[in-house]
Amino acid sequence: MPPTLCSQWVNIDWPRFYEFCRTELQKKSLDERLKEAFKKNIFTTPDRHLPGMMRAGENTGGGNIGHIFGIDGTDEESLTRAMVQGRKLLLEYERFYKKYLKGFEKMELVNTGSLLGVRETRRIIGDYILNLDDFKNRAIFPDEIGRYSYPVDIHPSAPNDTEYEKFRKEFSELRHKPGESYGIPYRCLLPLKLKNVFVAGRCISSDRYIQGSVRVMPACYITGQAAGTSAALCSDKSILSRQLDTKKLRDTLRNNGVYLP
Repeated sequence: MPPTLCSQWVNIDWPRFYEFCRTELQKKSLDERLKEAFKKNIFTTPDRHLPGMMRAGENTGGGNIGHIFGIDGTDEESLTRAMVQGRKLLLEYERFYKKYLKGFEKMELVNTGSLLGVRETRRIIGDYILNLDDFKNRAIFPDEIGRYSYPVDIHPSAPNDTEYEKFRKEFSELRHKPGESYGIPYRCLLPLKLKNVFVAGRCISSDRYIQGSVRVMPACYITGQAAGTSAALCSDKSILSRQLDTKKLRDTLRNNGVYLP
């Protein structure tokens, strides 16, 4: 998946934007407005996928805007190019927001992320590989360290209609109903052939499909808390990671507010 350089903006008129969404955006969609901007060369890359701007205060917004394609998240030169390209890309999105949407006419860029938002690089192979069937079956595991429900969200790997339509189909179909979720097992945090190593975040043991769900921040909180708690329990008992009583781990997590049925 392509990374994004996140950003922060001020002087956004959110009430005006919400009214625009209720009225004008219904008549002429965001996708249509993007295509019109492509024809007028507002963008150097015709990327139809626009996650958007999220309200973060009275007149402030956090921008999850602009994919940077062809980047290797394991290579520092590639990441440097992406940081430079990402900052240039934000100027294009500023023009788009000001010209094609309402409420952003006076928006100003405050800052960009100190780190690139990389969605996908390496994943470990662990004692268990969480997979798409687990997502579809709302899987339950005896050693699960949390429940999660974000849809499968694999961003297009290239800026073309085929990739975008594939993303849109998956994102609309591979999702749970309210109240449904899948479990994340402790074994996904344990790399094969290594002792006393815990992995958390987007790189836990999973297939590419479910990584598109579990990579998102709330799941990183779940796996991060579980990894830290596991390390503390193992240290306290002077045991190895695979010797940990997962019932004890689950009880400890539950007592600390983790959602575990």
